[in-house]
This record gives sequence, structure tokens and C-alpha cells, in this order.
Amino acid sequence: MHYSFCDPAFKRGLEWREDLAGAFETCRPSFPDMASEFKPIVPTTLIAGGFKFDQLLADPPQTFHASLVRHAHEADAVLIVGYGFGDVHVNRALQNRFDLSPYDPKGRPPVVVLEQSSPTAATTSSRQVHDFWAWELTHTLNTRFEMSAPPPNNGLRVEQFIQQKKFEVDLHDRIAIWHGGFLEALDSIDEIVAWLRR
Repeated sequence: MHYSFCDPAFKRGLEWREDLAGAFETCRPSFPDMASEFKPIVPTTLIAGGFKFDQLLADPPQTFHASLVRHAHEADAVLIVGYGFGDVHVNRALQNRFDLSPYDPKGRPPVVVLEQSSPTAATTSSRQVHDFWAWELTHTLNTRFEMSAPPPNNGLRVEQFIQQKKFEVDLHDRIAIWHGGFLEALDSIDEIVAWLRR
């Protein structure tokens, strides 16, 4: 995020910050925006917490979200890093793209999901019917993970995916989950890039 809000003399401003180590401020506007049901919404640099949809309707977040939707449709490959699949507006932007080729998975872009899973966690194939993250991932990306774990999964546990630096791969061979963490993924960057270039 390179922008910072300010509100000098009753004028709401948006300032671009070249130096990310510089000061970022969210000044309190003299007159906050009103959301649905007359809830006051103070514009902020980052949107977190309640009333996300109301905050997304104002710029610059609305412009960023529109860019996400456009980029999701234009993407040749998708890299998802540390996302919990808990934001409906983000899920829907991805889901709309992945639902375009429901009967032809090869028409969808390849995806790598970088995740830091506990070695004792169940695989996505085991969790996809009862775990929020796995359920939302499979529905957002329009896929399933096979319970019988055919190759390349071969019945591996998450601990083994991490130790062997392998992906857990979906039924359509388009989605690869890296369970081993973000910094650890750097050691396997060639494999990750190769998957995204499929």
C-alpha cells in the first residue's frame, strides 16, 4: 500500500508515498462517510474488521477490488499466499474466474497456494467437507481433492508433503498446495514457477 489518507482543512486527500518506510497516517475526517443503516465509516488505509463491504464501496479500495476482479480474469496463473479464504468479495472474484470452465479444467489457470500447515494437520482431501479453509478453497477454485489420493499425492500426510517438499494436488491437476511455509518455499521456487507455467 503506497497511499496515505490526510484531511487538511476539511478536504479529504489521498497522498502517494514513494517511501514505504515513511510516515503513514489515517487522519480522522471531519465528516465520516455514512454506510448502510447510517453507520459512520471512517476511511482507512487498510480495511480490516467490520463493515468491509461498506468500506469497499469508497475509493481507493473499490478501485483496488475492481483491479482484483479484472486481474483474476486475465491471469495466466495464480499464486495465493497465506490467504484464509474468509473474504466473500475476494472468493467471489476468484470463483467467477474458475467457474468459467466448469467442464474443462485445462481452461483454468494453474494455481499454487502457499500455506504454512501444521505437520499434524489433515490433508485438504480429508478436510474439504468439514474444515472452513479447505471447504472455501475447493469451492472458490472450483475443484476437489481426491480422498483416495492418486498420484502425485500417493496417500501422503501433510507431514510428508512438508518433509519431501511436495505439493498436494487437486483432482484436476490444476491446483497445487504447498504446506511447508513461505520462507521454506524459496528453496523450491523452481518447482513453484514450473507449476505456474503449465
